[in-house]
Amino acid sequence: MTNLQSLEFFVPEIILVIIVITALITDLFLKKSKTDLIGWVLGIGLIIVALSIINLRHVPPTTLFLDMIVIDPFSSFIKIVIILSTLLVIVASWNNHELNDYRKGEYFTIMGIMVIGLFLMSSSVDIIMLYISIEVVSIMSFVLAAYLKLDTRSNEAGLKYVIYGAFSSGVMLFGLSIVYGLA
Repeated sequence: MTNLQSLEFFVPEIILVIIVITALITDLFLKKSKTDLIGWVLGIGLIIVALSIINLRHVPPTTLFLDMIVIDPFSSFIKIVIILSTLLVIVASWNNHELNDYRKGEYFTIMGIMVIGLFLMSSSVDIIMLYISIEVVSIMSFVLAAYLKLDTRSNEAGLKYVIYGAFSSGVMLFGLSIVYGLA
């Protein structure tokens, strides 16, 4: 299936990208005390994405974007699980007082980008797409680990996570190149 034909079945991810961009732009115009609204934007958007995933259940298993991504019942199930767990994290984040000194809109936007990476990871068939999706998720995890800028433990955790992540990324890329070479 060509790239243009694949866009028809890539609707949940496209909707999610639009929602993340909307959340990011909306956060620019909100006061610091009103940034909980971005959690609502992301939560409602994730519900819309879940409905679009459920709408694609009649599609037979097929590969998209020149066999880099697959749409099948298992990846759809994993995407629904990712959405449900992200909704639980959003609800838990509203009740967390640790984030009161920060703009929560950025936090929720980073979570939305992580969901995009997890969606791609659950649908990946190609080694390069798997690596790119893992990197998207890990880079956003680095940022979330160091999100509390005023807390020295958060800064230390983010720095350690970046160092360990860079090392493990290099080892993973080396291993994937060996697997590719053997195949």
